[in-house]
Amino acid sequence: MNDERLNLLSRVEKNMHNACSNAHLLLGGKPISDINREILSRCMSCWLVLMEDLMIRLDIPLGSRVHRMWNFSSAFRVLDVSYVISLFGDLYAFFISEESTAQQFKAVCCNETSSLVDGKLFSPINKAIYLCFDKTDPKEKAFFLAIIAQFLRFPRKLCFQDIGLESIALEKYYETELELATMEDIPEHLTIDLDEIIQVWFRDFKIESLKPSHGPGSVAEGPLTLFEKFQGLGCDGVMKVLLRNPSFPDSYKEYYPLQPLDTIVRESRTIFVPKTASKLRTISMEPVSLQYIQQGVMKELYKYIGNHPYLGCVVRLDDQSHNQYLALEGSINGKFATIDLSHASDSVSWNLVRKVFKHSPALYKWLIGTRSTRSRMPDGSTCHLQKFAPMGSALCFPIECIIFAAMVEYSIRKVRTAGIECSTLYSVFGDDLVVPTACVEELLITLRHMQ
Repeated sequence: MNDERLNLLSRVEKNMHNACSNAHLLLGGKPISDINREILSRCMSCWLVLMEDLMIRLDIPLGSRVHRMWNFSSAFRVLDVSYVISLFGDLYAFFISEESTAQQFKAVCCNETSSLVDGKLFSPINKAIYLCFDKTDPKEKAFFLAIIAQFLRFPRKLCFQDIGLESIALEKYYETELELATMEDIPEHLTIDLDEIIQVWFRDFKIESLKPSHGPGSVAEGPLTLFEKFQGLGCDGVMKVLLRNPSFPDSYKEYYPLQPLDTIVRESRTIFVPKTASKLRTISMEPVSLQYIQQGVMKELYKYIGNHPYLGCVVRLDDQSHNQYLALEGSINGKFATIDLSHASDSVSWNLVRKVFKHSPALYKWLIGTRSTRSRMPDGSTCHLQKFAPMGSALCFPIECIIFAAMVEYSIRKVRTAGIECSTLYSVFGDDLVVPTACVEELLITLRHMQ
């Protein structure tokens, strides 16, 4: 057993060196830096060990495993690393498509480099690829598809350093804001219906005893200690109206352990952090004065939704298991479909929120009063926000869930009104929706009005 392990480690080291030592190795069209070469080498070592395991599961003999691993590393070293990772992501999407065929896969490969045509890059799993296309039994196909998915998706979370992704993310951020600013108005009949749904859901909502608090993360003003966060709290005119008791003009002060400043700079701070090898994740840090109150409103929202006899069954803000259960059931009987929205929080515009919450004043006033109106970007520029709230606001996630749930509710009702049999059971967790299959087409039409 020890000899086998030593032999495996020796093969991994040899192939890792073969894949990563090329002096002309490219990353994003440029020569790879020393630090990124080191990051790639560590990933490659683990990836090669995974390949060995996958080939053993495919009953590939040792001699063939050695050959296939060398084929892979030899093909990898002559290709741009970003290209390979992007290609593997596209191929994963191709394989999970119900319409994918072996002929289509061959056509894709023929459009790529000679290394791909020769099959060297896929050598460790080519047996799984063709058996997946060949098998008709769902369990057998699932076995081979799992192997393909592990191989293709392993490097997707690689976090390389400084390869120009921040400028791309910044450009995309501004593009999204421009799209929200210039998008056509959402049909009035739709916003009226969504407003009515949300109004019914939140007719009993009220905050009688707000309990503000500081979150664990950083704020727009920088990484502050807890005491520094309390020192930096401010309360402008809008916040005073929200917090004060009309009978006692200074009652807003009871929410602040120290005398608050008289102003709030309603400007968040946006940064980009690694998400995958080719994408950055956008994170926003709210002003300390706003996130302090947001946290209190968020806790009231979670409590209200959790105790609501209907809304609490379809929106579970702190539990994704209901989504997972319905998704599993849907994969078995086809009665439910999953919809995974991209950039969901960015697509919820302030214009939409104003229209669908305007008749839920007990909640709407808090959305107005705790919102950042602009954000400071990594390059020092300031972006006036068209979205309701960036990811980082304590209210971004629950409001996103409420709006998407209302859209699902609207779509189900419209389908049932048309006489189509449709379940009323669904589940929303952020941008992950699990809905009755019968309402998917109508829901997609509804969602497109947000694009």
